Amino acid sequence: MIELTGDEELALKRVGNRAAAHRLNEEGKGALVNYAEHLGILSDSMTICKNISNCMDVVDFEVKPIQACSAGRSPPKRSGMPAP
Repeated sequence: MIELTGDEELALKRVGNRAAAHRLNEEGKGALVNYAEHLGILSDSMTICKNISNCMDVVDFEVKPIQACSAGRSPPKRSGMPAP
């Protein structure tokens, strides 16, 4: 529920768009929907309750590497992490 937090840093980290942190703004909602859909797919594949993983923000998924791999690309490198 990034759009209810008003936390632009969280929105930038998770969705890639600061504006997604503001529920009444239209800007950033496409990126937010894309993030939620991919998070839902990941939750389903791991049989995690979507209410917990998507709505309660209990699980902090890094969706971008998963999106890249599912599209046949190499995942982006994370700073401070050794290469696999």
